[in-house]
Amino acid sequence: MDNNFGKRIAWLLRSIAALLGAVALYAAFMWPSHRHLGDGIPYTSYNAEVAEARTLVPGDPLQLLYHFQLVRGMFSGRVPPFTNLYEFNLGDDDGRRAFDPYYVPFSLLFAATSPALGDAAAWNLSLFTAVLLGFLLLLALARRFQGDEPSEALAFAAAFIATCVPYRWVTLAGGSPTGFGIALIPAVALGVDIAVRDGRVRGGALAGAMLVLCYATDLHSFLFATLALPLWCLVSWASSTETLLPDRRRLLSIVKALLPLAAGVVVAGGIALWLRSQYAVTDAGGGRTLGEIKIHSPVWQAIFDHGYSSHMAQHINLGDVLPVVLTACGLQALVLAFQILRRRHGRSPRLVGAVVCTLLLAAAIVGAIFLALGTNGPLDALPLRLLRKLVPPFKMVRQPVKVFCLLPALLTPYLVISFANARQFIARRGFLEACAILVAALVLIGCRQGMSVGTCLLPDVPNRAYQAVVASAEARGTTARALVLPVWPGDSAWSSLYEYHAMKSGLRMLNGYSPVKTADYLDSVFRRFEPATQGVLDAAQLAALREFGATAVILHEDAFPEKVSPFPVGATLRRLLAHPNLRLLEQDRATWSFEILDAPRDDATSGPVSVTPALHVPARWWHFEEKDGTDGIVPSAQPGGELSANVWTPADAPESYSWLVLMKGGSLKMRAGPRRVAADAAAEVKEFSAGAAWTWVSIPAGPCGPDHRTWLLASGDAKIADVLFTQPSTGLPKADADGVVRFDAVDFFHAGHTVRGEDGAWTGVRFEPLHDPVAEIAYGPNLPMDEAPGRFSVQAEGAWESGDASTWRVMLGGHEVAKGRVGDTAVFDYDGSSVLTIRYRYDGRHPATLRGFTLRRIAHPER
Repeated sequence: MDNNFGKRIAWLLRSIAALLGAVALYAAFMWPSHRHLGDGIPYTSYNAEVAEARTLVPGDPLQLLYHFQLVRGMFSGRVPPFTNLYEFNLGDDDGRRAFDPYYVPFSLLFAATSPALGDAAAWNLSLFTAVLLGFLLLLALARRFQGDEPSEALAFAAAFIATCVPYRWVTLAGGSPTGFGIALIPAVALGVDIAVRDGRVRGGALAGAMLVLCYATDLHSFLFATLALPLWCLVSWASSTETLLPDRRRLLSIVKALLPLAAGVVVAGGIALWLRSQYAVTDAGGGRTLGEIKIHSPVWQAIFDHGYSSHMAQHINLGDVLPVVLTACGLQALVLAFQILRRRHGRSPRLVGAVVCTLLLAAAIVGAIFLALGTNGPLDALPLRLLRKLVPPFKMVRQPVKVFCLLPALLTPYLVISFANARQFIARRGFLEACAILVAALVLIGCRQGMSVGTCLLPDVPNRAYQAVVASAEARGTTARALVLPVWPGDSAWSSLYEYHAMKSGLRMLNGYSPVKTADYLDSVFRRFEPATQGVLDAAQLAALREFGATAVILHEDAFPEKVSPFPVGATLRRLLAHPNLRLLEQDRATWSFEILDAPRDDATSGPVSVTPALHVPARWWHFEEKDGTDGIVPSAQPGGELSANVWTPADAPESYSWLVLMKGGSLKMRAGPRRVAADAAAEVKEFSAGAAWTWVSIPAGPCGPDHRTWLLASGDAKIADVLFTQPSTGLPKADADGVVRFDAVDFFHAGHTVRGEDGAWTGVRFEPLHDPVAEIAYGPNLPMDEAPGRFSVQAEGAWESGDASTWRVMLGGHEVAKGRVGDTAVFDYDGSSVLTIRYRYDGRHPATLRGFTLRRIAHPER
């Protein structure tokens, strides 16, 4: 009785310690998201913004949340089973039905708890559950590799350190399914060990079941866990046998125990191959190209430097201390191996097995790091190329660093065996445990450096603009369906905003967000309605929208980055408001909804419509300088003897646009249009010349090529300082009769949302705390002024509180010439040719409305 009671107390204490360890890890790595457990979800582990939380930040967390919400909808009856109802819906709900594992089991936890807790709290509970489950499984795995002298402290330290791997937290906070799948991989290794070490079928059953759940949760976790199965079999064999030579009887028992695992591989692999066949009609059908992989390949410097600035650097980083610990463990194994070879330890089978395990795991860890480097890997990316050749499914992997999902399960036995081997050098009992706990604390500090979780706040109420579309459709007796702008190819994280609002309101969308793009979507939606991003909808496009059952068009004003259009959202918004077949339904902050009308509307009864001409602020502006900072470069001195620029422009006839080039000191030959011209086609080349003064010249943009881009190609001996892609119909900024140049903020690239008066006139762009980032979030015009050289004053116009610390700065040719705070007036000298840019930085502490900027020509002071 006393013995059982003592065991129960020990079990209880171990359980409490494990729970506290998981809580400590979650609190440390997910800080400061605890402040918003009930109203926000993490969206990044390296928050680059000043504010720790912002409303509806687009990204993978919102996309994964959408799929979790779909599962809840399926259980509640709102959504038909296995039907992705609200995105890529072209009028046929049944056509959206397809088998998908929907991230089980974590989506089930969310579906069960979100009705009572709310979406944010249920999501955060799912995150913590993934951490707790992963830590408990790593702890169980560590206990099985301790050798003859088990120590709970050493097992705890090994599992704790393995959970500190930054990649584990980058994926979890970033909303990647890998952040959930990584919690299940240790169970696969644990099951394999039970099957191999103990010869028990339940081990194979556990590994097989967990492998299926890995597939359901994250395809990358399933792929890499499957590839690691032979390694785990070898490690478990080496650590549990008196001899490394195979024994027939034991081999048969192991094979029998692993049969359920084989069944799991067949089931999950079969489903994966079946679903992979559906990718044949997507952009990933032939696998990812090395060019795509290169974009997502980190550099080796980022492994050791958490602040290294490069793409995917945060994913491959291992912190400051962990690489040292791993290296020390590897060196210890090499020392022991050398001593064993010299018979210093009498070749103890247990020690030999432990050293072999350590070296196998060390090789696997190094191999994983080499593979994670992708095209930057050693020997001309040999690990990547070899795996792509030997394992065809690996060609589907775009981010090789995903292999790091194996690290916690690899590090745990590696560390706990190394700790146990350290008893060969540290005989004092308790001292080794204290050292291991200290190392765990140092690893936590090292891996935690630089991390600061950003939180995406979730609004409680549905978006009114989306709701207005649903209400309007219901009033007409039809199903609400909309095209949401901007239109993306289908794989942009910006579209996660659309998913969130569509789910909240029950609105079906023609577009959506998916990691891969189908040919059907690209042809039927993206390319057909791409011009709508610039506010262009002709009769054929409207007819196609009606054919798909679309009842409305929705515009997200604050989801309009430069890459999506040559011009800011203001130009699109003006066109939509003035479109005769669209009627404004509702504006909810930065979201505008427009009903598609069967016949042109009567302007007299359609509500206020702004008719002010838009200033087309160019998104594409190239400024060229020599290495010494001198303005301008000579095309003939460039590689290939020419200078090129290009713009992706889906809307309107590209010929209605123009290229502006600032040149001096020679002549240029320029051609605009497709990048390559057929041999039998005449390429119109225009010649320009300029003297010693900087001079602007213009050339029509010309048609687009197959890549939907129009190019400018220039050669010659003149210097080029600036190249702009413009809409000449609106002209260049010019002073009025009073010598005043006015810029409306709505025509700038901007975050926030446009505010209008009752008469439809713009009153400015409004920015609000928690909704808009603390950054330079309004800028323009990116154009030269049609003004002679002279001195100008500049002042911001708008409405802001007395404590507002927002600032602005004036730049000519990319160089700052004046700056001030809101309410200030600054002066600068305009040279008559430079590109003018005014950048407004919002301080994020108070609501503010920016109407625009006013420039006034002033006389030079008399000397």
